[in-house]
Amino acid sequence: MPLADVKALAKATGTSVNDVVMTVIDDALHHYLAEHQASTDRPLVAFMPMSLREKSGEGGGNRVSAELVPMGAPKASPVERLKEINAATTRAKDKGRGMQTTSRQAYALLLLGSLTVADALPLLGKLPSANVVISNMKGPTEQLYLAGAPLVAFSGLPIVPPGAGLNVTFASINTALCIAIGAAPEAVHEPSRLAELMQRAFTELQTEAGTTSPTTSKSRTP
Repeated sequence: MPLADVKALAKATGTSVNDVVMTVIDDALHHYLAEHQASTDRPLVAFMPMSLREKSGEGGGNRVSAELVPMGAPKASPVERLKEINAATTRAKDKGRGMQTTSRQAYALLLLGSLTVADALPLLGKLPSANVVISNMKGPTEQLYLAGAPLVAFSGLPIVPPGAGLNVTFASINTALCIAIGAAPEAVHEPSRLAELMQRAFTELQTEAGTTSPTTSKSRTP
């Protein structure tokens, strides 16, 4: 997706790039489930890693936490879904700010453990704590080259954790937002179709928010 279009949509709606992409993923998942006669009447839940590193970036090691974030209502319109997700991510951030770093990291391990336990125990396996893992990686802001060739795209390698079955990772690179899908076949056996639905969801969100641009109007997906 064009990064400028995603940023414009986020600015117009008072949300964030992360919220916009989560909305696109959530909307696409609900349509995918409907196409496979597996619709749900409850919001889907995302397991989201969060960086704890300060802007100064001093010190080494990993400083991450995570949170379970309920997304939009199944029947919500694109903009309504975006607002609901923005409210949910805001609550998650406020919750994280109220915890010490060590506590937040321990909490993240507990959440990750809940996914593993759900996969190990058949009874709990029917009730996953999260439906999808969504990761956001910040890419380079300047043009990079390799042996004189410009870097034009970047794709993450989503790891599918026990109990979730689906990991969607997105990263910014130059003027584009690149999205990668990692899925267990029994959870999502048509990831290419899910990708098509994400593109359609983004176009529909732009249209409802009134930020449609020529860039994305040319890439509508049936």
